[in-house]
Amino acid sequence: MKFDAFLSHNSKDKPLVEEVGRWLERQNVRVWLDKWELRPGIPWQKELEQGILNSVSVLVFAGNAGFGPWHEEEARAALNESIRRDCPVIPVVLPGASEPLDIPLFLQSRTWVDLRNGVEDEEALLKLLWGVTGENPHKQGYRPTRQPAESDSIRNRIKEGRDRRLKRKLENLEEEETILREKRAYLKQYYIIEASPPQKFALKKQIEDAETELDTVENSIEKIYQKMDQ
Repeated sequence: MKFDAFLSHNSKDKPLVEEVGRWLERQNVRVWLDKWELRPGIPWQKELEQGILNSVSVLVFAGNAGFGPWHEEEARAALNESIRRDCPVIPVVLPGASEPLDIPLFLQSRTWVDLRNGVEDEEALLKLLWGVTGENPHKQGYRPTRQPAESDSIRNRIKEGRDRRLKRKLENLEEEETILREKRAYLKQYYIIEASPPQKFALKKQIEDAETELDTVENSIEKIYQKMDQ
């Protein structure tokens, strides 16, 4: 699986959900959050579906804004995955959630995590981490993470944002690299069997152009890896 946790939420609760997502990432949990993963120009419904399919678990957040239409659709899709492949679906109650709790009936049988005391409630966060990883942090000798200073926090957020952008750019370039390699291989094969000199000349030029493009893409990929190592 590409991700450990898909974060399903009402967009009005996004700031709180982002805070939880950043905490999970500091625990080495790979998080899918629409704001971080939805690529411009791609149908977002399909991307949401792939996000759920490529995640080990799904966290369904319930906050003051309640459940939106797509929020509930995501939760139902997650339950289908839970039946199909035993995917954990974890309701998470956010600060400010209404009383009584606005958790859909089909989620009420799940053990939920209560963050109403704040998204910095480490005991509740550890319970959430247990649900995602399947490992009880208390039995693993977990040590609380150091709360970063404000300047550290800002630097970390900048670095996280930069790394996500670089990762998306890298994925696009690697996809382009694969296409160019396939194109070059096809042109070379066609060049071998082509008998017409004018056509061979044209094919040779296309091969050279493809190799130039491929070199440019490979150099760009190398530069991104260097930036990610910094």
